Amino acid sequence: MSHGLGFLAVAYLASLLSHLLRSKGQELDAKREELLELQDFTQDIIHSMRGGLLTTDGEGRIVVLNRTGEEILEKTFHELRGVSLREWNSDFWLPGFMTGREKAGLRKEIDYKTPSGKQRFLGISVSLLRSRESGRSGYVLIFRI
Repeated sequence: MSHGLGFLAVAYLASLLSHLLRSKGQELDAKREELLELQDFTQDIIHSMRGGLLTTDGEGRIVVLNRTGEEILEKTFHELRGVSLREWNSDFWLPGFMTGREKAGLRKEIDYKTPSGKQRFLGISVSLLRSRESGRSGYVLIFRI
């Protein structure tokens, strides 16, 4: 008789655990969908900006370049992804002048020569990109002709 009760208890607990796992799986699926929608929304904002947007990681390697930035620079994100901003174009390397105490970031105008030979006068603003865990996680550069 005690084996039967033990078996029923184990069966009940297994059923309860199965239900909880299924419920948590559904919650995770819903959160995943919310996260994907937020990611799509963020990408739409980045790529619909009228100015160029470029972000780097903490080491200065290019992580994001929006479509307008590609048009201004005549370079694709595919070409620049992971490239050191400082090595690609030292005039863009405003983060090297930041002390970390700036309240608004830095601004500079540069002459930029496109790969097709066009001379463009660009206004660039740079700010720190921060994360919750580590503070500074990279840089955000916004530029316009």
